[in-house]
Amino acid sequence: MQALSTGQVARYCLVSPETIQNWIHDRGLPAQRTAGGQYRVRPHDLRRFMIEHGMSVAELDRALFKEEQPRCWEFFAAAPDHAGQTRECETCVVYRAEALRCYELRHYVDHRHVHCPTDDCAACPYHQRYAAGEPLQAPTNGPTAAVT
Repeated sequence: MQALSTGQVARYCLVSPETIQNWIHDRGLPAQRTAGGQYRVRPHDLRRFMIEHGMSVAELDRALFKEEQPRCWEFFAAAPDHAGQTRECETCVVYRAEALRCYELRHYVDHRHVHCPTDDCAACPYHQRYAAGEPLQAPTNGPTAAVT
């Protein structure tokens, strides 16, 4: 996906393009100016900003990944060594929220509510395949209280 205009970014964030311009100036939303003076935001920068500020990235993920990336429970259900072990997924907050990136939710919920095959995302086969070098970091802003 190419860089997004402030209007496109606004639609993903459910705000006006003027608010996006304010966020670029005042809240550190990374952006570049075109030769014509318009702002453009890279999708991965927008995604990081949205997560850091507690916004849903579901619509952005659908556009970015076009549903090509399976959910973690779909990934593990297809793995022969996990056959029959995905039943516990039905009680997992990641499954119940239909989250695309389980490894991002771990910063927001108590680990007892996320049924992962490993305690370390970096060691997880799903994370290794789909995170592709994205840093594992806790959000710097937005909701941080764990759901218990």
